[in-house]
Amino acid sequence: SKLGNICKLTLNRQKALNSLNLEMCQLIKKHLEEFKNNRISAMIMDSAGDKAFCAGGDVKLIYDDVMKGGDDLGTGKVGRISTDFFKEEYEMNYMLGTSSIPQISLWNGIVMGGGVGVSVLGDFRVCTEKTMFAMPETAIGLFPDVGSSAWLPHLTPGVGEYIGLTGVRLGPYDLIYTGIATHYIPSYKLKKLEDEIIQQCPDNTTDARKVILNILKDNHILPPNPLNEKELIELKDNNINTKNHTNIIETNINLITKCFGNKESVEHIMDSLHTESVGTADEIGSNWASKTLQSLEKMSPTSMKITFEQLKIGKELDLQKCLEMEFRLVQACMRGSDFAEGIRSVLIDKDNKPIWNPNHVNLVTEEFINTC
Repeated sequence: SKLGNICKLTLNRQKALNSLNLEMCQLIKKHLEEFKNNRISAMIMDSAGDKAFCAGGDVKLIYDDVMKGGDDLGTGKVGRISTDFFKEEYEMNYMLGTSSIPQISLWNGIVMGGGVGVSVLGDFRVCTEKTMFAMPETAIGLFPDVGSSAWLPHLTPGVGEYIGLTGVRLGPYDLIYTGIATHYIPSYKLKKLEDEIIQQCPDNTTDARKVILNILKDNHILPPNPLNEKELIELKDNNINTKNHTNIIETNINLITKCFGNKESVEHIMDSLHTESVGTADEIGSNWASKTLQSLEKMSPTSMKITFEQLKIGKELDLQKCLEMEFRLVQACMRGSDFAEGIRSVLIDKDNKPIWNPNHVNLVTEEFINTC
């Protein structure tokens, strides 16, 4: 909807946690094209309900297509949902990431996978006390796509690799600390924020960006620190789920950098975690390293190897080249067995016992990764 000089896009598949399907990607692309001719000076992207901004892409539909098999699976042939969805989604990601129109995304709830891609490349990412952010693709035989190779490698050394490989869930404190979110605003103030932006936004993008930034600064506060017991009690008193509130990155930043930063391979990362889990005098650090290693051991070995190489290569590429690489990689995942197995274990049978093939990172060869 157009409101003054603003256009507001609402992700509206509430029963599916606003997950993206092919039609939604096509509609967003259509609206972005229209904005070029309609004197839109800014865009607000929000979501239906307060449980999820967007929980990702509708991977069940893609799973159904993969299970049909066929010689053209994973070849990029137009007409298969496993081709068309990713093609449209990545084109949408590129349009959003290169648009001159400032984008304000209101992350009120779950933000995962495709929900990250539709928003993280924009200018302003607003988290709330309800935000839960993750890139959980290695748990379903994929990799952090939707343009993630263009931004994850540019975080503090090791942090992007940690987020991408483990699928760790981050709350507002971590998101502000890392810069993934630009502002923290309590959810009860979002309506006021929107009204201010709509009322004050001028008719050109340059001035609009300045005005929006000032409005966000005026409304921004520091998110509750999960290590502060008083602040946690206040959240609980207001019926806020404190599971969303983490201080994982800041608390473990030295170990994250040490174990994940500038490593030569996934094996070296896992070796570093093992060393820290048994050798550090710091019990908190040892526990973190042990749990992180256990988490990696559950992920698809192939997905982890792809993710590691993707982030290493993506650091040197622009957004277009990153998305082209990701499309090639995602088609390779469609041809492999781990995506279907990951979706089966997480979303179909829900036994959370995937049987990966190969089942260990040492068995995923460099030659295989180079063919993806």
